[in-house]
Amino acid sequence: AETLSTLVNVLPDVSAIDVVPPGARDDKPSKFPTRGFLECTTPYGKVPFAELSLGYHAMACWIVDLVARMFAAYPDADEPLAQPVTVLIDELDLHLHPTWQRHLMAYLSERFPRAQFIATAHSPLVAQAAADDANLVLLRREGDHVVIDQDLPNIRDWRVDQILTSELFGLDSSRGPQVAQDLRRRTALIEKADRTPEEEAELARLQARAAELPSQEYQDMELLRDIKDLLAGEP
Repeated sequence: AETLSTLVNVLPDVSAIDVVPPGARDDKPSKFPTRGFLECTTPYGKVPFAELSLGYHAMACWIVDLVARMFAAYPDADEPLAQPVTVLIDELDLHLHPTWQRHLMAYLSERFPRAQFIATAHSPLVAQAAADDANLVLLRREGDHVVIDQDLPNIRDWRVDQILTSELFGLDSSRGPQVAQDLRRRTALIEKADRTPEEEAELARLQARAAELPSQEYQDMELLRDIKDLLAGEP
């Protein structure tokens, strides 16, 4: 019962989990009719646990294992899940919806209040959502070894695309590859003092393309160009 309660508290959009005995759901037969199954109450109705997404399965698997180990380690405790423990999780964000990635650590910290979680992730949402007292580090490969970088900027107020293009993830753009290439070419043409007629035509095409992008980036570039033109015209 404690394990099922823990899963309900941690798994988003699951309000209850019930054990359905064999033959109790003739309208929805189990894949394992002789063993019964777990049934989850979700916004879509009651769904057998086996039919939930891989993200649910992956998360539930290690949480059940953690709960079982904590009960075994603290058999005499009134609240085994509130006892100190260190939990190592590799690729915390694997198979998880972005909403889960953003809120999972807060969920876990509430349910396991004295646990120290040491987790790796490839998600800017996980990094962005790290608590104020979290120790965020970057593992970076240098040659044939890995360097642990702890001198990182405070990114909790940054946009996700800013985090992606920061030193944490190293992307040169949050745009698609072709759009990013067009924007780099446009910047190079803007900064070029003397442009050929062909380059002027190319720049005009790239400017029109940039104007269609759904962001403030084009307006920012226009402002930058106006400032450069103003400075160039000063005596």
